[in-house]
Amino acid sequence: PAALLRRSRTKQMAPSAGREEQGEEQTGGEGEEGADRGMYCSWHTDISSMTGLTAAMWQSDDGREVAPPDTVCGLYIKSRAREPVRVDIPPSAIAFQIGKTAELASGGLLCATPHAVFGPEEEAGLARSTFAVFMQPSWDERMVLPRARTSAHARLSPSVESAWRPGMEFSAFMRALLERSY
Repeated sequence: PAALLRRSRTKQMAPSAGREEQGEEQTGGEGEEGADRGMYCSWHTDISSMTGLTAAMWQSDDGREVAPPDTVCGLYIKSRAREPVRVDIPPSAIAFQIGKTAELASGGLLCATPHAVFGPEEEAGLARSTFAVFMQPSWDERMVLPRARTSAHARLSPSVESAWRPGMEFSAFMRALLERSY
C-alpha cells in the first residue's frame, strides 16, 4: 500500500463505498451501541487505501463550538470480531482507517475498516464536523496482489473480490466497487 501512495501523482480524494458488504445490516443491529439512535453516516468501508481523520467538532445552531451532546454519539468502527467500538480521536491527533484498496494491495493481510457515525440520543440542533483525507493510488495504477499472495491465498472481502480483476486500473476498481454499492 505505501508504494501505491508514493507513486500517486494526484492528491484527489476517493468517495466512500456507501454500503458495507451486501446483505449486512446498515443501521446497527439489535443490542449494538447506538442502534436505537439516528445515524449521521451508515456502516460502510472506504474505497481509498487509507483515510486520515481529525477529531470531531460539535457546533450549535449559532456556530459556537460545544461539547459532544452525550458519550455514545460519534464515530464507531467494527473490530475483527465484528463488535462496534466507539472511537474518540483526541483534538491533537489524526486517526487512520484502512480502505478497500489497501486490503487488495496487501492481499487481504489488511482489512478495510467498517465504520459509521451515530447521532446524539436527542436531536439538539447540533452539527458534527470532521476533516477526512482519502489517500489513494493514481487513477491508472494497476491493482495487483503482492507476489507472495495468489488469488487462492488472498483473503479478500466479498466486495473487493467481486470487483477486482488482475491488472485492472484503480479507476476501474473504484468504479466496480461503486456500481456494486449504489
